[in-house]
Order: sequence, then structure tokens, then C-alpha cells
Amino acid sequence: MLQNEFNHLSQKCSSLENTVNSHEQIISLFKDLDGMGFGLEELKLLWNTITEITVANNMPLNEAQQKFFKDIEEQYDKKIGFESKVQNLKTEVNTLTQEKKRLHEELLAQPLIGPILFGLFQIGVNEQDILIWQISFKDMLTVEAVALAVVV
Repeated sequence: MLQNEFNHLSQKCSSLENTVNSHEQIISLFKDLDGMGFGLEELKLLWNTITEITVANNMPLNEAQQKFFKDIEEQYDKKIGFESKVQNLKTEVNTLTQEKKRLHEELLAQPLIGPILFGLFQIGVNEQDILIWQISFKDMLTVEAVALAVVV
């Protein structure tokens, strides 16, 4: 009877040692992930994102996980490419905004035509309209004359 109990306890001990080894590997993995910046909060965020994909697409969890990682794998390079394009476009928008401001100030500095053109732009007249009017008024050859004619 003692031999049976010993065998049983030996099996139990062996099973517990395997469980401890498994937990030590998991703890080691969590430490590695934490060292990479993937703590519990980041892992929860990842899990919640995958869960949202599951709900939004009405699919099983394992399919949502596969879809999530497949999307990352397939779209990562595209995303990186778009980030640089977005940054370039932001820079271009910044440059154009500054240029627009400079031209606006330059236009307003013109004592006669500046305020008139600015007023036309405010009521919805655009450059194309002014060019059409210039063609229509052949005897008035300058944009300033067209702007004055429109105001009158």
C-alpha cells in the first residue's frame, strides 16, 4: 500500500514539476515581452483589438486572430510607404499654406487691386472666372481692369 502511495506521489510530483517548468517558460516569455515593451496593458489592447475584429466582422475568434496577423503581414510595407507619403504631403501642405499667406499679404499690399480681388474671392469668384471675364472684355487687357469692371 505504501508502495502504491509512493508511486502515486511520484507521479504527482513529476506532474507538478512539469507544470512548474511550463510556468517558468511562460514567465520567461512574459519577461521577454515586457522587455520589448509588450506589458499587460499592450497585450490587453492587442486582445481587445482582435476581439473587436471578431465582433465587427461576425467571425470566430481564431479567424479574427489569423486575419489580424495576416493583415499586418500583408499591409505593413504599404503602411510604412503611406507614412512617408503622409509626412511629405503634410510638409507640402505646410509649404503651400505659408506660400498662400505670403501671396495673400502681397495681394493685400497692392493698393487698388488687392482689396478688390480679395473681395471677389470672398463672394465666391475664382481665378478661372476672372480669366473668362478678361477674355470677354477684350478692350480691357489687365486683370485689374476686369476686377474693376466686375465691381462696377
